[in-house]
Amino acid sequence: MSITLYVSPQGSDAWHGHVPEPTADGFDGPLATLSEAVKRVRHLREQRHTTGEVTVRVAAGTYPTKRPIALDAMDSGIRFVADGETVIDGSVEITGWSTGKANGKTCWVADIGALLTEVPHPRSLFANGERRPHSRYPKTDWLTIEDAPDVPMDFGLFDGASRFIVADGDFDDAWRNPDDIEAVINHLWIEERMPVKDYDADRRRITSTHRSIFTLRNHEWMGSAPFARYFWENVFEAMSEPGEWYLDRAGERLYYLPKEGETPDNTSIRLAVTTQLLRLHGDWRTGQIVRGVRFEGFTFAHTDWLPSEGWGKWWDPQTPEHTWPTKDSFRHFNTNNLEKRSAAQHARFAAMPQAAHDLPGAVGKGAARRAEARSGWASADDR
Repeated sequence: MSITLYVSPQGSDAWHGHVPEPTADGFDGPLATLSEAVKRVRHLREQRHTTGEVTVRVAAGTYPTKRPIALDAMDSGIRFVADGETVIDGSVEITGWSTGKANGKTCWVADIGALLTEVPHPRSLFANGERRPHSRYPKTDWLTIEDAPDVPMDFGLFDGASRFIVADGDFDDAWRNPDDIEAVINHLWIEERMPVKDYDADRRRITSTHRSIFTLRNHEWMGSAPFARYFWENVFEAMSEPGEWYLDRAGERLYYLPKEGETPDNTSIRLAVTTQLLRLHGDWRTGQIVRGVRFEGFTFAHTDWLPSEGWGKWWDPQTPEHTWPTKDSFRHFNTNNLEKRSAAQHARFAAMPQAAHDLPGAVGKGAARRAEARSGWASADDR
């Protein structure tokens, strides 16, 4: 027997979900979340109340989620159908704006202390659905590292470093919250992100919490400058262009410079709070494969991202570290793969050597066959 469950913004996860609208007596109606619909399908299957495909019809509206909708092998054969404009949203709207000043310009300021207890390092802000950039210095040009004293002269590609020397005037120790500023280093085929841990003004030496995965010195084939180029991100004193934003974690404040015509009344400012909206993950080792899951007509919106920790494992921030498989090909990271080595003992790299290939996508899929998401109709082959 095949069944249909219903989900709606007017629903409740305390209801049964077998009817599309709330009943007149208010005692039953559609469910409120897709995650609860998944739980109900599992329960119905365990009780043998249904076999085969199950359809979950989702009414038009926005469904905010702070955690991914997770499906595994037992959820195979569920078809999710959007009835109208249906958005799975990984953000929260920022409200309660007041007017402030940033570098002589009028900006909006919001208290986000409560949100930071849940998401300490949000990186993605959207205004009316458009991604907005962090403040950066310099705006369009690049700075160049002056020296990398820990890198040997006979360096190899993987002779990374956690310290480098900046040119005179390229960093100001009077900048607000320097430990919230990142050096974004673009070289070779990757982007490295090195958060500032300490600045020695006398030596003009930056120490980062992370070590660069590649050398900060340049071979002749790596560029004309002897050292890597970079810019600073999340600098309050550099917030000057409309659309830029700055996160003051110490002060628990969010600053935004509105674009022309934007007002708090006509502009929805949203801060992403999750890196993934949907996970379809089975287990190849046990043969538990996700099969035949379909999402039709959905929009997935407003997700965040995390910089990769970069050690020699298949990194997945949604699962415990001890479950991460080792990347056997990265033998130069073997010290990070030793048994009983805690996360605090791992070397923290500023990037992965193959760009961002292991960053979690908004929709994650593993050990799945014909797991599909229709919005137009995009399908994923077996992996």
